[in-house]
Amino acid sequence: MQLRKLIALVASTLAASGAFAGTLTASNNATGFSINTVVNNSFGALSSITFDLRNTHTSDGSHLVIDGLPSSMSGPAATFSANASNDVFSFSFVSYSSGPFSFTWDPDSAINGSYGAVANPDLVGTIVTAVSNGQTLQGTMAYDGRSLVIATLAPVPEPETFAMMIAGIGLLGAAARRRRATIAS
Repeated sequence: MQLRKLIALVASTLAASGAFAGTLTASNNATGFSINTVVNNSFGALSSITFDLRNTHTSDGSHLVIDGLPSSMSGPAATFSANASNDVFSFSFVSYSSGPFSFTWDPDSAINGSYGAVANPDLVGTIVTAVSNGQTLQGTMAYDGRSLVIATLAPVPEPETFAMMIAGIGLLGAAARRRRATIAS
């Protein structure tokens, strides 16, 4: 019983350690999507935001791709780049510490250059990754049940954190087994 409480405490501590980092909301507009990014974090200025569209699913059995530069951007100055397949794109910032950054774009599907994408369901599954002072923040865009597709970004634990947690749980399990063996004898 003690071990279960401790595991629950560790899990809730790890979840709580991810300070709110920001949200992204997507909605339809006349020329495609508007994506609004609001950063409000304790990590400092963002150096980049990356959108990975490979986990999206379009009605034509494909996934979204970006078909060129966003038609408009507002907020801090950003440099846009995309991979060769146009299904991962990013913005790099000189300094982006708070406030809104938004852009508008008209995505297509990987097999249809005139695909009429809509925020829900086409953007659902987009993995958003931001980097702030060396800390990676990540979230997946999901439908909010009302009218928007939203991603909330939170810190991604480093592999060392997982290794220490697993080792600690293993030691607690060994101690619990030893205690039971002592009580039984």
